Amino acid sequence: AQEGALFSGDAVPAAGTIPIYCDPAASLASLERLKKLSGVRFLLSSWHEPIAGEKIVETMDEGRRYIERIDDIVRRIHAAEPGLACGEMSRKALERLGIRVPKVLFMVEASFRGHWERIAGTGNS
Repeated sequence: AQEGALFSGDAVPAAGTIPIYCDPAASLASLERLKKLSGVRFLLSSWHEPIAGEKIVETMDEGRRYIERIDDIVRRIHAAEPGLACGEMSRKALERLGIRVPKVLFMVEASFRGHWERIAGTGNS
């Protein structure tokens, strides 16, 4: 855009927030593509206050690290309890992220399921 604004929606996750994506590998690839866009001066995401300048790439890198952290948490839970139902695994993963919710929403469970399927070798990633 002429103004240099990038509206990223949920594509740039913020640490400490609930994850909203289905495919962690695709989310990581999207972050890498977004980082390569030229002329971006402002990042307007669903999870952050408006971000400008050099902080944009830093924020995208933080999002990548958060997805990777979730992947590691799900991997550890799966290794310890491979038969655990996805809903319970999602609740445990949220707790390890420091997020307490009365109920795991379907769209959040779908995010953890994406990691779980990737780790278990049953997903597309």
